[in-house]
Amino acid sequence: MIRKILTISLITLPFFLFGQTSGKLSGKVTDADGNPLAGANVIIEGTSHGAASNQDGAFVILDVPVGTYTVRCDYIGYSALKVSNIAVSSGLTSLQNFGLEKSAIEGQVVEVRAEKPIINKNSTNTTRIIDTETIENLPLRGVESIVALQTGTVSDDGNIYVRGSRAGDVAYYVDGVYMNNAYTLDNTSTVSNSAMQEVQFQSGGFSAEYGNINGGIVNTSTKVGGSSLDLSGEFVSGLGTAGSGTDDGLYSNGYSLYNVSLGGPLPISNKISYFINFEGRSTEDSNPTKHPFYAMDQTEITWALDSVGVGTADAYNGLYLNGNLVGNWADLETSGASFSTSLGTVATDSISGYDVINVSNFWNTGTSEYLNASDTTDYRITGYSNDHYEYGSKPNSGSDRTTLTGNLSFDLGSIRLKVGGLFNQASGRSYNQSYSLLNNENNPRWENNTLSMYANMAYAISDKSYIKINASSFNYQNEYGDNTWWNKYIITVMLQQILI
Repeated sequence: MIRKILTISLITLPFFLFGQTSGKLSGKVTDADGNPLAGANVIIEGTSHGAASNQDGAFVILDVPVGTYTVRCDYIGYSALKVSNIAVSSGLTSLQNFGLEKSAIEGQVVEVRAEKPIINKNSTNTTRIIDTETIENLPLRGVESIVALQTGTVSDDGNIYVRGSRAGDVAYYVDGVYMNNAYTLDNTSTVSNSAMQEVQFQSGGFSAEYGNINGGIVNTSTKVGGSSLDLSGEFVSGLGTAGSGTDDGLYSNGYSLYNVSLGGPLPISNKISYFINFEGRSTEDSNPTKHPFYAMDQTEITWALDSVGVGTADAYNGLYLNGNLVGNWADLETSGASFSTSLGTVATDSISGYDVINVSNFWNTGTSEYLNASDTTDYRITGYSNDHYEYGSKPNSGSDRTTLTGNLSFDLGSIRLKVGGLFNQASGRSYNQSYSLLNNENNPRWENNTLSMYANMAYAISDKSYIKINASSFNYQNEYGDNTWWNKYIITVMLQQILI
C-alpha cells in the first residue's frame, strides 16, 4: 500500500496565554438610606464562591465560571436579599448591588430577578455576548452561523470575515483552548448548540493575551453541571422527500440531528459536578441549494468475452454487450488490457439509447491494486442517457458528524479544579462540479478528527487574589483524497499543540 502522508507537529509551551474561561462579580451592599454595610456575606448559591463586604460596603468575587447564578446577601438585622438571573461572562466583571431592608423577623428573605444590562460598562472593546437562552431560540446551528449575525461580520461559504480582515484572522477558542488549524488557520471545532453556555465575540481592541490575529475572537464556553440532575435531549429532521427528483418540490436532503445532555452533581459528593453532551448529525448534501443540477440515468451494461467461429480459421474472442456481439476483443484492447477510445463508438452503435459510454477499471479493495488484466471482471461498462435536471440532494455529497463535549468540576473551597475536553469526528464527500454528471462516484472523500483536552486549577490566596494554572492539548487530523483510490493514495495532515 502506498500512502502519501504529510504530518505537521506543533508543540507550544508556556509562551502562550489561554483565552479567559471565568469572570468576576462585584458590587456594593448598602442599607435603605444608601449607607454602606461592612461585613455582609455575599454567596453564590450552589457554589463555594463568596465574599464579605468591606468598610465601604464593596465586595468582589473572583474566578467565577461562566454562567447564570442566584446570589444571596445576608446581614444581621436585615432581611436577606436573593437576586437571580445574574450572568457572569468570560473575562468581564458583572456588577450587582444589594440594598437591604431592616427586618424584625429573623430569616426573612426578599427575592428579586436581575435585569440583563444593555451595555457592559466593564468591556473596554467591542464585545458581544450571546447567552444560552438566545442560542436556544436561534434557528441556526454552529458558532460560525451565530457569529455571522453580529455587526461587523460578513459570512461567505462558511468563512467569517470581520471588518474586512481575512478568514484566517479570526481566532476560535473553546473553554479557553485555541482551536484553529495552525496550517490553514481554519476553525476545527464544532460545539453542539445545546452544550453552549455562552459565545463571546470580540471584533476589535482585544487585549494582549490574544495574539496572531487581526480580525476577531470567538470564545465559546460550554455548560457545567449544576446542583441538581438535569437531562435534556433534542431531535431534528428535515421535512420533505429524501434523495432527489425531477419535481421542484420540498426535499429533506436527508438531514437529521439528535443530541443528549446530562449534568449534575456526582452521587459520591456534591462538591464534584459533571456535564456531558453527545450530538450526531447526518445529511445527504452538505451544501444544499434550491437550484437544480444536471443528471443522467446510469445503467451498468453487462458484458462478456466468448469465442466466435470455433473450429474455423476466422475464430476470435468476441466482446458481447448486453448479449450483443460488438467486435473482436483484440481490436478493442491495447497494452495493459485497457479499452481503446473506439469502444465508445462501438457500444453506442451496438446498444441504442445511450448518449455516453464510460469504461472504468475495477479496483480490488482487498489487494489495493487493479484486478488481473485477463480477468473479465477487470472493467465496468456504464451507459448514460436522458440528460435532465434534478432537484434535492446532489449525488455523493453527504456527510456525517459526531460531537462529544464534557467536563468535571471540583469545588473544594479554596481550591477549584476543572477538567474537560471536546471530540469531533466527521467524514463525507465534497461535491465537484466537473465530476457531477458522469463521475460523481469519484467525488473527493474526506475525514477529520479533533480532540482537545484541558485542566484549569485555581487556588484562592485571599478574597482579592488567587493563583491559576492552565494546561491543554489539541490534536487535529485531516485526511482527504479520491474515493476510489482512498486505500492507496491518501494525504494526512496532523496537527498537535500543547499549552501550559
